[in-house]
Amino acid sequence: CNSKSFDPVNTAFPKGIRVRGRVCRALMGDPTLRLRYQRPVKWLTGLPVGAKVQLRWHYSAIPGAHFDVYRSTTGIDGVFTKLNTNPLCAWSFTDVNAPSGAKVYQVRALAPISTGGGCYTNTSLGTFVTVQ
Repeated sequence: CNSKSFDPVNTAFPKGIRVRGRVCRALMGDPTLRLRYQRPVKWLTGLPVGAKVQLRWHYSAIPGAHFDVYRSTTGIDGVFTKLNTNPLCAWSFTDVNAPSGAKVYQVRALAPISTGGGCYTNTSLGTFVTVQ
């Protein structure tokens, strides 16, 4: 670690990886790991109704959570497009411009998190459903 180090005992910084008995200031952690895990939505269903698709799900982890809905027409490994402009408060969404053929929908929960270092939106892993 090339940056200046400090004594973790005399600071409010949590104990972390030690470099010669000290904690490196540049240690930001692994961005692929999550300190606060956001639970994904449950029981996602998709129902084709004419040219539309109605999506419904259940979520009980955090009151006041919001949701984002995505669609892919090239399968689960394809490119997903966000369908809602603003985060949704409801546990349902209707895709009024659903293309024909198979579609994969993804719903992710969003929850506001406040910490001593600031505020951010924590997103869950996606829950998927395929609709013909």
